[in-house]
Amino acid sequence: MKILFIATMLATSALPAIASDHLLSKQTMLTLDAAELMMDATKGAAIANNAAVSIAIVDQSGTLIAFEKMDGSALGSIDFAIDKSTSSVSFGVPTQSLSDWAFGENLEGGPLPFIGTSGELFALGGGQPIYINNELVGGIGVSGATTPKLDITIGAAGIKALGNAIN
Repeated sequence: MKILFIATMLATSALPAIASDHLLSKQTMLTLDAAELMMDATKGAAIANNAAVSIAIVDQSGTLIAFEKMDGSALGSIDFAIDKSTSSVSFGVPTQSLSDWAFGENLEGGPLPFIGTSGELFALGGGQPIYINNELVGGIGVSGATTPKLDITIGAAGIKALGNAIN
């Protein structure tokens, strides 16, 4: 048995190296440290705006990296923040754009009304994709402020902090 294993190892090590650059991609990954930096800045913006919110940060696959529910934020803001972050990654656009497509800017009906009925898609402002060097690396979702516009402003602070730290 040992001889077979050794023979197999020798045979495969003798194979010519195959260039695998076309088989594998090199992706920029959002780290926990990056998510924590964003979380701190986002919480700071929420406090500065007297808003108690829930904040969710996901990677490019929509997997949750960081989450925080601030004291005083509504229970419903938990799922909303997570859904906003994953929706922004799924489409690579802010969830406000999804809202505009589904409902129109004045809530009178948008060009893609069916988009608002897709599973866990959340078509309301507050979810924003995170791009680094034009590569989608994650998303942030904020929910619980008095308006979706304020959710957007608060989340933007986290993205800005990450950009400042990288540059």
